[in-house]
Amino acid sequence: CLVVGAGDPARVARLPAVAFLFDGDAMMVWEEHDESWTQTWITGARLVRHAPLTTSAFTVSSEVGMGALTYAHASVAGLPDGGFVVTWAGLDDSGQGTYVEMFDQTDVATGPRVLANTFTHEGQGVQGPSVAAATDGRFLVVWESYPHGPAIRGQRFLPGTIRDGTEFAVVHDVPAVAPRIAPL
Repeated sequence: CLVVGAGDPARVARLPAVAFLFDGDAMMVWEEHDESWTQTWITGARLVRHAPLTTSAFTVSSEVGMGALTYAHASVAGLPDGGFVVTWAGLDDSGQGTYVEMFDQTDVATGPRVLANTFTHEGQGVQGPSVAAATDGRFLVVWESYPHGPAIRGQRFLPGTIRDGTEFAVVHDVPAVAPRIAPL
């Protein structure tokens, strides 16, 4: 049994995602809602190898949005420097967007939170994004998009949250939901 902090009995935790980190630890992220479903958080916890299965949770984002229609669907990938990258769906200027944020080995954000999607008309990432990292620190984010019908879109990133090229279509005009990607 894994115990993560004391927990907040007023929050409902759901939809966990986990990734192994390059230092042998693991990172788990999940979304939480208050009892009335008016606020959503993305929460994370580092699972340290060779340590008791008790760890402290930290907030990745408390600005995901308000209301039951905010679907966070967090995803996480380990980076070669021992840090990690988290992506989730959250509110943006057009409704929902796909956010990306990097963290260091001490679970502290290392740079700005950015939108992976550059196309912001209509919803992006409604069923949740997914992220995978390469051994050189580059990473790829994919998400469900509805700009011109159902589609899966993607964005490559260089080490840091620097875009590598432009947003691109992975699958277009095919009913596709909740994309998942894994490193090879």
